[in-house]
Amino acid sequence: MCNQIITRKHTIALIFTFLLGSSLVMRVGGSAGRDAWLAILIGMVMTLPMLIVYSRILSLFPGKGLYEIIFTSLGRFFGGVLVFLYVLYSFHLGTLVMCDFSDFVKIVGLYETPKFVTALFLGLLCIWAVKAGIEVIARWTAITMPIMVSVILLITLLLIPKFNFDNLRPVLYNGMQPVLEAAFSVFSFPFAESVVCLAIFSYVKSGSKPLTIFMWSILAGTLILLVTTVRSLLVLGEEFVKLNFFASYASARLIKIGDFLERIEVLVAIVILIGGFVKISICLLTAAKGIADLANIRDYGQFAAPLGILMALYSVVLFESTVEIFIWSEKVYQYYALPFQVLFPLIIWIAAEIKAKKMIQGKAKRR
Repeated sequence: MCNQIITRKHTIALIFTFLLGSSLVMRVGGSAGRDAWLAILIGMVMTLPMLIVYSRILSLFPGKGLYEIIFTSLGRFFGGVLVFLYVLYSFHLGTLVMCDFSDFVKIVGLYETPKFVTALFLGLLCIWAVKAGIEVIARWTAITMPIMVSVILLITLLLIPKFNFDNLRPVLYNGMQPVLEAAFSVFSFPFAESVVCLAIFSYVKSGSKPLTIFMWSILAGTLILLVTTVRSLLVLGEEFVKLNFFASYASARLIKIGDFLERIEVLVAIVILIGGFVKISICLLTAAKGIADLANIRDYGQFAAPLGILMALYSVVLFESTVEIFIWSEKVYQYYALPFQVLFPLIIWIAAEIKAKKMIQGKAKRR
């Protein structure tokens, strides 16, 4: 398991699908209303400086992931504290995503099924994926990613006759402040969540440039988010999007061509669940890997089962209703995630620069 290698293309597919994950379920930039598309663009631009920081951290120690770099730069004690915090963040993020998807399945399909059943089966599937290893997850993601994109584009094309461009006008009707607030939310969810993916770079094939990988992933993810967000606004309108928990799924339900093509929203549900499965699996893997590194154990797979079951259990009691999930996502999450996405990476970057410089000076002296 420790010798698994993933290619640059596989890593791009992983991060791209990770970013879409719960973004296809939750309202990304929803507080900006009809200007949500603008909030997504600004949020992407806000993320670029942090992507440069993430990439620089990885470039200073090629072949190492986030946890290895933290230990190398900060030592076992202070580094261990920071790694433990990232383990908690990865675990909590995976729990939040599992909660989102359990609610989605219960609301749109399995009304009478207890939420715990859905969470448990999703957790077991992710446990199997993590125990199989990052290479299996990456290869599976590379296969399913084109299918996801094709379904999203197909749904968009079929909905074109229902587009109402008046739903996007007037632009900036409520001013710039709501857009900037929504952009900050978009920055933290989903773009800056890519900090979790830093842990998997110890498995990325040598010679791959982290910045190139992040840029391709973010740009492709932004494009798909823009397509799904604008599509929902054009078809449903601002007010309905704000009132509907799963606008992307709701818009697909409107497709009906004659008597032979309807209920196509099933394809959307499959795409959404694929994205959720990949995101939860990566969160579970990074949490398991962090615990293994803290315990100085090479095989992280043995921690997948207990963590996965805990995720499923915690996701059931985390929120009392779907409304609470959306309030947390739009009002609280960006402040909660800020240290993990901005503050801690800046500390790690500075420490890594100092450590790398000392290592270079040490090698020069030995010569």
